[in-house]
Amino acid sequence: MDKIAVSVLYVEDEEFIRLPMAEMLGRRIERITAAGSAKEAIELHAKGDFDILLTDIRMPGLNGLDLIKILRQHQPDLKAIILSAYNETDFFTEAIDLGIDGFLIKPIDRQKLFALLAKVGTQKIQENIAKINEEKFMALASSANDAIIMVDGLGLVNFWNRAAELMFGYSFDQIVNASIERLLVNANGVSLTIEEVKSYEMLSDRSVVISEYSALPRLGLKFPVEVSFTTFKVSGHDQFLLIIRDVSERKKREVELLAALDRANEATRAKQQFLSVMSHEIRTPLNGILGAVNLLLQENPREDQLDYFKTLEFSGNHLLSLVNDILDFSKIEANRIQFERIDFNLRELAKGLMKIFSFKANDKGIELKLSVTDSIPDVVKGDPMRLNQILTNLIGNAVKFTEKGEIILNIKIIEQHEKSLRCRFEVIDTGIGIQPEKIGTIFEFFSQADTNTTRKYGGTGLGLAITRKLVELQNGTIEVTSEVNKGSSFAFELSFEVAIQDLNREVKASGNQQHSLKGVRILLVEDNKINQMIAGKFLKRWDSLVDIAENGREALEKSLENKYDIILMDLQMPELDGYETSRLIRARADEYSLQIPIIALTASAYNEVKDGVMQSGMNDIINKPFIPDELNRIVYEYVSNLGSSWISQKTSLD
Repeated sequence: MDKIAVSVLYVEDEEFIRLPMAEMLGRRIERITAAGSAKEAIELHAKGDFDILLTDIRMPGLNGLDLIKILRQHQPDLKAIILSAYNETDFFTEAIDLGIDGFLIKPIDRQKLFALLAKVGTQKIQENIAKINEEKFMALASSANDAIIMVDGLGLVNFWNRAAELMFGYSFDQIVNASIERLLVNANGVSLTIEEVKSYEMLSDRSVVISEYSALPRLGLKFPVEVSFTTFKVSGHDQFLLIIRDVSERKKREVELLAALDRANEATRAKQQFLSVMSHEIRTPLNGILGAVNLLLQENPREDQLDYFKTLEFSGNHLLSLVNDILDFSKIEANRIQFERIDFNLRELAKGLMKIFSFKANDKGIELKLSVTDSIPDVVKGDPMRLNQILTNLIGNAVKFTEKGEIILNIKIIEQHEKSLRCRFEVIDTGIGIQPEKIGTIFEFFSQADTNTTRKYGGTGLGLAITRKLVELQNGTIEVTSEVNKGSSFAFELSFEVAIQDLNREVKASGNQQHSLKGVRILLVEDNKINQMIAGKFLKRWDSLVDIAENGREALEKSLENKYDIILMDLQMPELDGYETSRLIRARADEYSLQIPIIALTASAYNEVKDGVMQSGMNDIINKPFIPDELNRIVYEYVSNLGSSWISQKTSLD
């Protein structure tokens, strides 16, 4: 049987009782020390404390009760058990007053004695552990940087560390038995009460942290604090531990960070606004340049003039691509890139791109090849504009960096399901290639394989970075393989939905025809004289009847006076912009005003104006600089859908 882990001082003046009792106790007690008198017991206790005093009452000199009083002066927590051969009422009453832990009548029942020693010993062990823990807690609390406060069930302070003194400006003597209500207030300025603390219903093994309090120091202004509440029991009574941390600096930093974030966001908004304005201001004259070039190219120019016009067209489109790259870069930075899910003809999109680049490729003697898997559906659902942008960047780079040989665009299906498919696009060239150590950087913003490349071929270093982002944001992947002086291969994968085809979609997808607009009455609302001239020339060339309104108010008047088949509406105009003009037309609520197609003409980026355009009642958007074929197609489609009488007169201009 394990011994009781306590030390016992046994006092008995009768030797014949003391010796056998001490031997018996030694078998069950971890450490037993016997004394023949109260005097000897005092001398032994002076050498070291004991856990339990086991003493006779009647002894020569000092009795057992007096001995207890003397020893507890030096060791207040000493446990005491009285042994007596007499049932003495006076001694018993005094013993109770002393807080005696046990009383046994001689002759001693061994089982009762050991049971009492085990009970008292266990209590002493627990007290010792609690004392050790308390000492540890006091040591930790004293050195803690946070204020530590202990309150009882009434909310009165009974412990207060040095950090609390410094935080609140009260010494422990000044604050002991004071209410916590004078120390903390919540966000509404209401004092923290013990009822509020109890309402958290905390467990002994869990704490609750609240950051909505302010400390009330004796001197000075209140400041924000974070309070951790923990509840536990001491001798069956609730005690509450509050750990309080000054978060003034943290709150200050948070305010500073929020202010810095606001400034950064404002700077971003300013940059976005600047880029948007610049984009609009650059696109507007580009519309005039590219429009005029397109008109001249359709006038059967001399062969020597043709080269000049092609150069103008290429340079204008190149500048437009740079503007688009810069705008897309800013959108990617701001996480504002959006994607469409619309039907389009993938095969015709690829053919159109190859046709566009054929002029530059022919000038360099480069052969362009297109290979599209036969099983690819005619119509798929995705974002044709972004796909066009990706392929334009890759094919454009291939043409730029290839001096001889060929460029191949392969499109094939790598995975197909009933309603979706995943395609792999490969752009393969025989150009200058990329050094192995540079391949890892070509998709980074403002990076090119070589500084000499920039000087020789130009470019911003944005195209490939934007391309990668556009692919990845559509859950695609892109990869490159290259060999110096032999060529490069760029490949990416994208998923599409399989669209349900109809005749209308097929017409839209082709996009390569110019249709007669004979008899179609068009109101062109445009304040820019050059844009008026360019758009008007094309529309009249297609045999339409064009009226021009220079602002929104004039457009309202003319749309009342005449019945037009379609309105082409500029968005940014003096007096009355395109948005408000469209809303006012729709507000007339007659059949004509509700049904007439209104198409937005804008030099702003599509996604920036899309929501406003649709909310104002417009039907579609044509971006400036507009592509003549696109303008023709959209006007034709919308007027055709109205079932106008002129449909029967239409003829192809191809």
